[in-house]
Amino acid sequence: MDATKNDALRKKFMRLIKDLPLLTLNDEIRDLARAYLDAGVFPLRYADDALHVAIASYHKIDYLISWNFEHLVKVKTRRLVNSVNLQQGLSQIEIVSPLEL
Repeated sequence: MDATKNDALRKKFMRLIKDLPLLTLNDEIRDLARAYLDAGVFPLRYADDALHVAIASYHKIDYLISWNFEHLVKVKTRRLVNSVNLQQGLSQIEIVSPLEL
């Protein structure tokens, strides 16, 4: 949220998420993100995307909603993420754009 330069928009975002639970980060999530990188789901320079997906997958979030069409909201990414998740014994996740909801 801090990257949002528009103060009014940032305040709207903060009001929107204020009551949502904060998801934890642990070594299992870091290992899952590393598995995505090792499998070629994300290049190393997009390790933050891998971590984002790993947090959602680990915490059994059904849908990850993103405007990131370049790296996240792609059929190839969805398939590869879910392939790694199945290998790791995790459930599948839907990575979608807000337009798909």
